Amino acid sequence: MAKSIFKKNNITGATVSNGTTSQSDFSNTSQSSFSKNTQNSNGRSWTTSKVSGKTKNQLKNAEKKFSSPYANQLNSAVSNITNRKAFSYDLNEDSLYKQYAENYKNLGNQAMQDTMANASTLSGGYGNSYATTAGQQAYNSYLQQLNDIVPTLYQQARSNYDSETSNLYNKASLLQGLDSEAYQRYSNNRSYYADEYNNEWNRNAVTHSKQTDTSTQIQNSS
Repeated sequence: MAKSIFKKNNITGATVSNGTTSQSDFSNTSQSSFSKNTQNSNGRSWTTSKVSGKTKNQLKNAEKKFSSPYANQLNSAVSNITNRKAFSYDLNEDSLYKQYAENYKNLGNQAMQDTMANASTLSGGYGNSYATTAGQQAYNSYLQQLNDIVPTLYQQARSNYDSETSNLYNKASLLQGLDSEAYQRYSNNRSYYADEYNNEWNRNAVTHSKQTDTSTQIQNSS
């Protein structure tokens, strides 16, 4: 039996079968005599084959451990999702709010000065409590407009956070798909060269047999 060169069910070597058959025929020729015939057959068969070195190397390379080219990127994307902080909103950290606040304050100051100037004109150019109050009211009006826009800024910040989170999930999903496709190509390639190995083994297979026959006939007479 030749030694095995392929794992599992791909075996190069001898396939052996042993069989024994016997046949006995007893016949009475008379009350005082009989004959006994005995025949035995013993046999063995085996199959050998060969596979080229090129095919062996191709299968060996195809069966190397799978290594995904997207593993690092996928791990990073998953880490960004799992370590992402929960949403929170701070006006003082919102750059857009700071821009709005600066604009509304400037507009408020301008409105206050204009209102006080108009009130002073009505009083002959002299400042009075009415002018001051009117100017402050004009300024506060713009501050109120700034406060009214805060919910909108909050909602926009929340929307941006959700969009960024969705993008992280989409990126991870894309990388996971690419990783799966890479493994499928690896698996298909491995199966292809395993089939090539088996096909070549089968094409080159040769069956051998060895048969030994022993026939014995014994006749006794009395």
